[in-house]
Amino acid sequence: MGGTISFSVGGTGTSATAVFTGLALGVPYTISLPVGSYSVRAYAVGTPYGAPANATGSQTIAIVQGNLASTLTLAYALEYRVTGTLAGPTSSTIPGGASTDFSFRLTSNSTGPETVHFVGSPSYWNFTFSPSTVTLPAGTASGAVNIGVTIRVPAGELVAHPPIVLEIVASNGTILARVAPSPIVHVVPYYGLSLGSSPSTSPPQVAPTRILIPFYILNTGNINETATMNVVDGTRLANLGWSYSIMGNAGVITGPVQLAAGVNTTYILNLTARSSIFILPGSVTISAVTSSADSSLARTSQVTVPVVSISVDRTTIQLVGAGVGSPPTTLPGWVVPVLVFVPAIALLGLVVVWRWNRTRRWERR
Repeated sequence: MGGTISFSVGGTGTSATAVFTGLALGVPYTISLPVGSYSVRAYAVGTPYGAPANATGSQTIAIVQGNLASTLTLAYALEYRVTGTLAGPTSSTIPGGASTDFSFRLTSNSTGPETVHFVGSPSYWNFTFSPSTVTLPAGTASGAVNIGVTIRVPAGELVAHPPIVLEIVASNGTILARVAPSPIVHVVPYYGLSLGSSPSTSPPQVAPTRILIPFYILNTGNINETATMNVVDGTRLANLGWSYSIMGNAGVITGPVQLAAGVNTTYILNLTARSSIFILPGSVTISAVTSSADSSLARTSQVTVPVVSISVDRTTIQLVGAGVGSPPTTLPGWVVPVLVFVPAIALLGLVVVWRWNRTRRWERR
């Protein structure tokens, strides 16, 4: 370590400080101080690796009585200043599953040497750096080092993917810098839409004349879509005595819906009988049409209306079936007398007719 040392002594808990400059390294110095506690600090500038670096040391001492000797050790506080600058093209457009190349320049103005490596994100992408590690000397003597990186995008990656970040990392794991500006990868969009029945494991309990049928829409593309849903055979349903609506989590849907890329969303087709006179439709055809500027997709799917049975009492008609309600547990009160007296009356009529026929035969004789 060359040069001179600056030395300061301050009383603990006070702002009073004595500063001594121009002291030589390794030479003892004697200072007369009263009894008390003191903070001792030393500072020097050296060039351990060819670049100016600060060396510091500090210690707290307590003087109780007599003389006290203390040795203050100075240590360099090395600073690592690294910069990564993107070179060449700053963006690329590729489909999912493909790769693209970028490069950046690495410069250092550190006070000590350092070996660095590189890390890219998103973490589920593949980044290959060449070279993978670089040892940077102190100062700027090494000049700029060119680093290449090949980025492979996973198949099926979304258009709205996380931003790319390239980090320069020290051997101890400290992030020293990030490459700026960050490279940009545009993923080529593709479009897809799927529509179909979505069986419910626990059908909701509904009114006797209401049927709820779940179905799904899956955006199989890698870009968000806007779609409009409708019932294709709405006129047929009306003629059969039914009204309909499509429901989501927030209630009845009256306009286009947002379909996130790769997300499966369940909706409910709500069929409601408009009166006590209706005919089960058997099936209903649902359509979904995207309305974005870059795609025009249309899908239809036929969902099956649950098969139901009908029971009748004095005032109401009840439908029973999957997703329609629970069947009656007992027969109506008037059914039992009918089941008892109707067969008895029929038997009595047969006896009367039989006796009448025999009487007429005897009269003819």
